[in-house]
Amino acid sequence: MIRSLVFVMCGIAVSFSASAQITVDNAQTVESYVQNVLLGSGVTVSNITFNGAPANQVSTQVGSFDCPGCNVGIDNGFLMTSGDIQVVIGPNDSGSSTLGGGLNVAGPDPDLNAISTGFGINDWAIIEFDFIPAGDSIKFNYVWGSEEYMEFVNSNFNDVFGFFLSGPGINGPFSDNAINIAVVPGTNLPVTIDNVNANLNGQYYIDNGDGFTPPFSSDPFYIQFDGFTVPLLAEAQVICGETYHIKLACADSGDGSWDCGVFFEEGSFSSNFVTVDGEVGIPDPPAFLPENSLLEGCIDGFFTIFPPNNLTEPTNVTFIIGGSATNGTDYQTISSTVQLVPNEPSQISVNTIADTNVEGTEDISITYIYENSCGDLDTALATLFIVDYILPAVSLEDLFICPEASAVANPNEQNGAPPFTYSWSSGQTTPTVNYQAGQAGEYTVTITDYCENAASVTFDVIEPSPFEAIPAADICLASVSDPLASGGALPYTYEFDEVGLELTGTTSVFRGLAAGEYLVTIIDACGQEAEVPVIVVECDTWIPNIFTPDGSGKNDAFVIWGLEGFPGSDLLVYNRWGALVYESTNYRNNWRGTDLPDGIYYYIFKRSDGQNFEGYVHLTRKQ
Repeated sequence: MIRSLVFVMCGIAVSFSASAQITVDNAQTVESYVQNVLLGSGVTVSNITFNGAPANQVSTQVGSFDCPGCNVGIDNGFLMTSGDIQVVIGPNDSGSSTLGGGLNVAGPDPDLNAISTGFGINDWAIIEFDFIPAGDSIKFNYVWGSEEYMEFVNSNFNDVFGFFLSGPGINGPFSDNAINIAVVPGTNLPVTIDNVNANLNGQYYIDNGDGFTPPFSSDPFYIQFDGFTVPLLAEAQVICGETYHIKLACADSGDGSWDCGVFFEEGSFSSNFVTVDGEVGIPDPPAFLPENSLLEGCIDGFFTIFPPNNLTEPTNVTFIIGGSATNGTDYQTISSTVQLVPNEPSQISVNTIADTNVEGTEDISITYIYENSCGDLDTALATLFIVDYILPAVSLEDLFICPEASAVANPNEQNGAPPFTYSWSSGQTTPTVNYQAGQAGEYTVTITDYCENAASVTFDVIEPSPFEAIPAADICLASVSDPLASGGALPYTYEFDEVGLELTGTTSVFRGLAAGEYLVTIIDACGQEAEVPVIVVECDTWIPNIFTPDGSGKNDAFVIWGLEGFPGSDLLVYNRWGALVYESTNYRNNWRGTDLPDGIYYYIFKRSDGQNFEGYVHLTRKQ
């Protein structure tokens, strides 16, 4: 025996807390949208047609929609309209929006005409198909909307739609003994703008503005239709395994102006056999986490087993736990037995366990094998994934700030679960902080990830000491100056006369190559400049009469003072018997008396300017 039809409001909350514009797509065929978007579990569909022709065609009247942040009340799904589906895109900035795409001609459809109060229908969109249910009922969630709200309530222009179901055990007033299952909950009234509006059955109606009034006309949160129903659930009893036919139809009534449409929840056209769903345990998982994924030790989930409608008493059932994740190791132990209660879903919690192992993404599955309403064995399966979680870390290089400049501290987060929050010892909570000259010191930043685990790093803000030029004393030809600058930021760059001066090493020390006065410009890494005059002079020489090469580091060589000013000078050294013991044609103050005994030695110094000097020097290693 077929039980009475049951219609209830769908328990879908309509949230007005976020502003996001609905998006639509109609690039695929009508058949593809029916099979891949509208259909859910437990039904097999065939013979899909659109407006009387095969549904392997693309139509501007049929497509999918995505609306997780708008006010339709259904996040995503299947959409059919009397015109182009683009008409639904908000905000509601027109009281009479219509787009081409429909047939734009008046025509008969006996079922739509039967529930229309106008003068025939226009721009109809009619999808029909056969289906075989795997359970003893079918259901789907929908929202009906129209641009004719509220101006044309109780007029001849009354947009119309219906869901006409026919098949075994069904006896109704429409074609092929069909019934219309798009009715006002608790009544036999078809859902139309006359039967559901602000004045009649208002609990099922959403007022969406008149096309001119903010926020409806300015905020993309609101779709274009002036009014629409709350999400409704249509449900009908069927016989498992039998073939049924349904016609989903909507049209403009009276004329082809001002469009209407029906939103169907994705996957909601289904039959009531056993289903198993896997879900993440939080409403808004972080964006980096793949779909149906849990985060080890941080984000848990659950499986839900939905029992069939024909379950009459609590029953314990056994299911199979599978997947690469280990029960009791990667997640807290799950029993393979659960009690199913009539008309109530049963939940199985999946509480992940944190460890220090990097195992890659693992999975856990629940498989339930059962006998469906047709007496056949069937399988319900759902899978969740467990993603590795590694504690967060953070690094940040020291900041060097030039005078009158600034630098941005930008921490480098590793691992963890974004998004991160930030706490700086200087008081900020932003992801980066701009430090100015004058704020030198030690600072710390602490990042905290989605899982509320924290990591810190200490860094220094460094400023250079004042950049100063050091006036140079006159230097002898070929000798080396003292440093010409201090402070500032290294490295320095130099501008100088390379004929007269030679930069030695990487410090601001110069060797005089030619007598004269020169200007050296020194530029530090911060761009600060200093100019230092350098005077190179020809100096006389002075020759000592003793040196002590004892390895003490003092007076270890025979050093002729001022020799740097006379490159190319010669030195000859003789012992007391007149034998030549040392000779250099370009003496560099490097004779140490190696392998010679202590004593008096005779030298001849031939300076490069042509002057010759002769004398005695005492070599002694005694202290």
